[in-house]
Amino acid sequence: LRLIPTIIALPSAINGEEHLSSKCLTISSAIFSIRGSAPTICSIAAQAVAMVGMPEARIILAEAVTYLACAPKSNAAYLAIESAIADVRASKNGPIPPHLRDSHSGALRDKDIKDARKSDSYIYPHDLASGVAQQQYLPDALVGTEYYHPTTHGYEARVKTALEVIRKMLRGK
Repeated sequence: LRLIPTIIALPSAINGEEHLSSKCLTISSAIFSIRGSAPTICSIAAQAVAMVGMPEARIILAEAVTYLACAPKSNAAYLAIESAIADVRASKNGPIPPHLRDSHSGALRDKDIKDARKSDSYIYPHDLASGVAQQQYLPDALVGTEYYHPTTHGYEARVKTALEVIRKMLRGK
């Protein structure tokens, strides 16, 4: 638990950093588990700091920092987006499956792609009892790639369980 060192470091951070509340918001989005309240709390704290100003805002910042220190941690979403970006930069991605493309975009000018989109139409998951559609979302080169690997921390543990069920459904198991 890093609460004590965090609270002790807060006064020097306040003196040297005008935008501590925005730093809290950035950090909260990068390292806290999905659906945690950390980004919301930090966003509210940032607004309150702007409205109240120093020195009173130090109380608001202390509460936000205390919450951050005690909240479940996870960087799974951060690692997922970084991995996806790395694949795109390495040109591993390939074309988006035709049924996911906007039919009005220039990407569907090619007759073969238009025909593929018509024959492989989009399945709307909301219309299915399970809410899960067995269709290809990734480009051919990335089929089977899984970017997001949730932890067992906080609410993310529930997301992990739900994602395992969805992945089994998609694999037909």
